[in-house]
Parts: sequence; structure tokens; C-alpha cells
Amino acid sequence: MLTKREFKKHYFQVLNDIRKNIDIDMVTKKYLVKNNYDFHNFDMNQYLDNSFIRVYNIYKMLPETPCSIADVGGFFGNFSLCFARLGYRVTLFESYEYYDNCFEGLVEYFKINNIEIRNVNFTKELGGDGYKGQFDCSLCLAFLEHLCESPKITIDNLKFVTKDNGYIFLEVPNIANIANRLQLLSGKTILPSIESIYRSNTPFMGHFHEYTGIELELLARLSGLDVLKKLYCNYSYRNSLFRKLVFLPSYLIPSLREIVLIKTQKKDNE
Repeated sequence: MLTKREFKKHYFQVLNDIRKNIDIDMVTKKYLVKNNYDFHNFDMNQYLDNSFIRVYNIYKMLPETPCSIADVGGFFGNFSLCFARLGYRVTLFESYEYYDNCFEGLVEYFKINNIEIRNVNFTKELGGDGYKGQFDCSLCLAFLEHLCESPKITIDNLKFVTKDNGYIFLEVPNIANIANRLQLLSGKTILPSIESIYRSNTPFMGHFHEYTGIELELLARLSGLDVLKKLYCNYSYRNSLFRKLVFLPSYLIPSLREIVLIKTQKKDNE
């Protein structure tokens, strides 16, 4: 198990290598912005930098012996490449055909690094037994909040590809975070802005439903999963002393933090 400092060095080397193989800002401004106008002023590179703590939290909860991982909707692959280089067997599920050919170089680089790429849509029921029970761990991170329909099919698919007694990690933005609470107090919406919805192409790909920690646990239990651990964390406040001071209560009260992550277990013979 790497120390936090060792893991951080490892993670940022992974990001540097990803950036050599794709123009992250170009993808954000040319493609993602079409269906989510909020990306027009979004710093994706900073987001990926800040996401170190998200990746590290998953790493601490993975089995110490490298196992098989399904990274569902992994997109730029920072989680996938990070874990693949640590010896985990990673399959990245993503629909890259929507982005013309701009991911070709990155996909080839992933394959060189022993990451299997699969074009599978987890919002549609998986057919056949091709992936049934293949993975020790399945990751569904920053994904569920983008669903405009019931998450049941997605969760069922995660269960389908995960081995009995395997682990499913669910991570979403915490709608009850302190920044949202302050926005409501000032009369501002915590939902996607009407400008973003108005200016975005159909289908809108922003956040449809963000969760509280309690609600995410309820979703897991409704899906027949055992909740083993819940963790709240901040990530975007970390590089600004001013923001740390303003949002100090979130460091004292976990339920006020930005992200909620739960580690769940698929029951035997589910």
C-alpha cells in the first residue's frame, strides 16, 4: 500500500501522461459544452488535479491484492490508468464514439497500459452473459447524478458485472454541501442554471439529481446492496486558503462536504 505522498506522485504522473495523449481543454470546450453549457467556463484540468483525493479514497478501500476493476463511465481514464499501473486488471466502459476521433490516441495509450476498453452503455440493460460476474470491484463515480431516468438499470448492470461478494463503489456530489446551503440562503438555485439548460443541446447532460449521503445509502439498500462504508470529502477547496476558511464548517462536519462515497457489497447469489 502506497503512502499518501507516494500515491499523489503516482497520480500526477498518470495525469501528465494522459495530457500528452489528449487535449483535455479542447474536449471540454468543443464537445462537452454542447450538451452542458456550464462547461464553457469550466476548468477540467483543475478538476482532474483536485480529483487526486477522490482517487486516493477509492485506493484506500480497494483490496490490497490487485484484482479486476470495472471503471464505468471513466472518460479521461485518470482512475483507470492510476489503478492499472498499480497492477489492477482494469476494464474501462465508455462511449467514445460521440467525440469523433479525438480519443483515439488516448484509447491506444490505455491499451498499451493494459486497460481493456469496452463501448458499453450502462444506462441500457446489458444483454447476454458476456460480462456476468467478471469483476471483483465496480466503480460508478460522478455518474449517477447525470441520469435523467431511474438509476435502477445502471445499478442492476453494476451488480450484473460484479462477482458475488464483490464491491461496488458509488460516488456522487453531495447536494447538502455547505456551498449549496449558502447559495440557497442567498436566494440562488443549487440546480443547473436555467442559462445552462437553455443553451445546451438536447439531451441535456448536466446534473439531474444530486444526492445526500443518506439518500445514496437508501439507493444502495433499495438495490439490494450492503453498505460497508460511507465517506464524505472536499476536493475543490483544497488549493485556496480563502475557500478553506469560508468553508471551514465542512471540515468539522462531514455531511457538509462536497462529495459522498459509499463502498457497497453485492450479496452472495444476488
